[in-house]
Amino acid sequence: MSGCCQVAIPLGKHDQHPISISFISYHGADKFLLDTVLDMYDSLQEQANIASNSVPLPDTNGNMDASEFLKEKGNAAFKGRQWNKAVSYYSEAIKINGTNATYYCNRAAAYLELGCFQQAEEDCSKAISLDKKVRGHVCNVNCAR
Repeated sequence: MSGCCQVAIPLGKHDQHPISISFISYHGADKFLLDTVLDMYDSLQEQANIASNSVPLPDTNGNMDASEFLKEKGNAAFKGRQWNKAVSYYSEAIKINGTNATYYCNRAAAYLELGCFQQAEEDCSKAISLDKKVRGHVCNVNCAR
């Protein structure tokens, strides 16, 4: 395309094949394109690293089902003080298995760290409704504002 500006960002490899992302902008938008790329670069690189370093989800016939695997990823993110990532992993685990009270308790703890008290309380209530033993769990105590 003549007269357009383009930027290609190498992100790594997948199955030994290079992966990149390209941005194209109209003529005269060079500064806008470069500013956009600079704003997005760290995030794109982080996501590429996560994707390239992640282990494929095991199927439900493996030693650990997908929801437990996601819970463990959430636990690791929580320990690393990456609250948003932890919430995302726990949410994915809940999508797969919405009957496990522990997933809701764990997500509630991450929500508390983010200051999302209403969401934390909702998750605690859901956990209690799924498993009455949760009443004595930290989840119930943390939800009391």
